[in-house]
Amino acid sequence: QTTGVRLSMSDFFSTPTVAGLAALIAGGNADSDAIPRIPDAPSYPASHAQARLYLASRMEGSETAYNITFALPFAGRLDLDALRSALAQLLARHETLRTGFIEEDGNIRQRIAPKLDITLALDDLSACADAPAEALRLARREATTAFDLACPPLLRARAICLGKPENWLVMLVLHHIVGDGWSSRLLLQELAHLYRAYKEGIAPALPALPIAYRDFAA
Repeated sequence: QTTGVRLSMSDFFSTPTVAGLAALIAGGNADSDAIPRIPDAPSYPASHAQARLYLASRMEGSETAYNITFALPFAGRLDLDALRSALAQLLARHETLRTGFIEEDGNIRQRIAPKLDITLALDDLSACADAPAEALRLARREATTAFDLACPPLLRARAICLGKPENWLVMLVLHHIVGDGWSSRLLLQELAHLYRAYKEGIAPALPALPIAYRDFAA
């Protein structure tokens, strides 16, 4: 990984010493483009992890077992337009958030929408006698609502006003087939960056993505 030279598993068995492997690395060519971009197509192969999660989530009683939920308390006046713009930009930036899953000839494949909108659901609990309890009920319902894996986005967003303009709860629910713990942290970091940029009226400064998940899966 450090040198950029790719070694095969057979290299480790045929050259079982550090000195031998060092010689192979020294004589190798750096592979700086190990994962090439693949051309556009109607659908793409799913990765092994996606295929496993697709099958597991279709088992009886497992429809919501792979929902990843974030409940983000928001202190301060929430700019709903900036949040909508940030969510839209996340979908435009990450193909995996625009990906649905289908079965073709017994194989599980990814189908990516070129453009997709996401709805920010709103709940105003300002007139509710027990806003925290009602917010918890809404959050649990959101977290336990199943996704249709064929219909992206496999991401839902909801903003709950807890009674004051500066007291909000922002919920995100993501299906594990398009995200995990590591990528979810990245998603939240980018969402925060985009939200601040749109709220302040400045251009977001996120680097371009060299590859997409479909390239890795292929």
